[in-house]
Amino acid sequence: MARVARASEGRFYKKTAYYGVCCGLAFLFVLPLFWSFITSLKKPADANASPPNLIPSTLTLENYTKLLHYGDGIFHYFGNSLMVAMLTVIGVVFLSTLAGYGFSRFSFPARMFFS
Repeated sequence: MARVARASEGRFYKKTAYYGVCCGLAFLFVLPLFWSFITSLKKPADANASPPNLIPSTLTLENYTKLLHYGDGIFHYFGNSLMVAMLTVIGVVFLSTLAGYGFSRFSFPARMFFS
């Protein structure tokens, strides 16, 4: 009976350590995203302050309105990026289909390495 209790106690400590490390890593990965979001809500003077303040004195959406009107507008740039991504996916699927057909139907040296 004591042996079973020690085994389950050992698993408890391993799980606790595992989840502790996972939570610590999650915190480290999410912290820069949180910092960027908080900084985006600050006025430019507050964002460039030294030492930096975690909590802004006033919250503003001024940076987002500037982003909407920057150059041709953020939606224009988003549309361009979306179009390039879609054309890239279509091109890759098309060329991969042609290559797959060639690999399956024709014999060539070193074919055994591709099957």
